[in-house]
Amino acid sequence: MELWQASAVGSDRAAVNLLSHRPGCLAGRGLTLREWEQGDLPAMVDLFDESDIARRTPLPSPFTLADAQDRLARAGQPDRLLLAVTADGRRPLGEVLLTATGELGYMIGKPHRGLGLATRALVLLRDYAHGAVGLAVLRLKIEPDNDSSIAVAQRAGFQLGRAAAEVVEHKGRRCVLDVWEHILPRPSGVD
Repeated sequence: MELWQASAVGSDRAAVNLLSHRPGCLAGRGLTLREWEQGDLPAMVDLFDESDIARRTPLPSPFTLADAQDRLARAGQPDRLLLAVTADGRRPLGEVLLTATGELGYMIGKPHRGLGLATRALVLLRDYAHGAVGLAVLRLKIEPDNDSSIAVAQRAGFQLGRAAAEVVEHKGRRCVLDVWEHILPRPSGVD
């Protein structure tokens, strides 16, 4: 589960305006990724107010209804796309994130882990980011001891990147974040 707030991993990337690329929802791989709605706030609290999320992400802890309202408001900003992960188009099971600089994040609620939801949601958003949004390089930031997130990244085709690890202060502790990349393959015959 990685939901680190985005900061540019490299200054050579152009940011895109994600408002012009709002899909409303993405469906495939047995999932529907959709925009968060006002009625989802209690579910967001249930999903995000959890010890693993508190430890691994910069989300507030405890995660309250006011924090959920703030996250919903931030979901509409032009530099990020926050989508609820659902199996039925209705009940949120987690979240995926895409930023204008090509960073992705994911989180699945504890009761729903181990079902392949994170990998499927990440692949669906990865393909959308490469295709519809046109981002050639996508990145994840993952702590080196977060084995489950590393496994999700690998199953989704991400590889440990060449960029130096990033060090951030997080809730009073120093976190090292490795940068994982997925680079859109160049079409054959293109130099």
